[in-house]
Amino acid sequence: MLSPKKSILISWLALAVLGLSVFKTADAASLSFGTITTTAEIPNALALNITITDVSTGEELPSMDFGVVDNSSGQLHSNRLFRVLLAVNAQGVSYEIKHDVSPLVRSGGSEAIPSGAFSARPFYVAEDNSGQLIPSGSRLAATGPAEALKTIFTDPSGSSRVISMIYALSGDPSTGATEKIPVSQRSGSYSGTIQFTLTTS
Repeated sequence: MLSPKKSILISWLALAVLGLSVFKTADAASLSFGTITTTAEIPNALALNITITDVSTGEELPSMDFGVVDNSSGQLHSNRLFRVLLAVNAQGVSYEIKHDVSPLVRSGGSEAIPSGAFSARPFYVAEDNSGQLIPSGSRLAATGPAEALKTIFTDPSGSSRVISMIYALSGDPSTGATEKIPVSQRSGSYSGTIQFTLTTS
């Protein structure tokens, strides 16, 4: 038979254990507060910057003016060449650069300079790209008549690069020309347009 003191002590221990059990059950409870929507927006940094320079003088220009064409060797041709730099930021997404070239048509008339006489040569220069080589898997168009060139450059890596173009108005095959401007071409001011488009995929 337990003494009254031992009986009281055991009772207190039993209450203490019971109390711990109660507190443990309370600690396991949880409470949630709804759902909070979190948002952010990344700005569009897609860019295609164009710079036109006269190859002979290095002067930066707003357009390509071939001036009065020269009549020599039985054909008409311009002595001016223009370099167009296309600086691309595609944000790491696969892309292509196209250009749409309209015919050079006489003002006030319908006559056009033979399309094969206006040529374009796409090329890549590592020095324009901080010494970086052309990205693996990318493709440059071949030299030829400007109107016939549609896709100038493709890059599946999406690397930011600078692509160069040389434009000439000449019958010289070394510039990519496939036709000459005949001396019988009607006189007047001829003009056309070039539109560049950067498309990501």
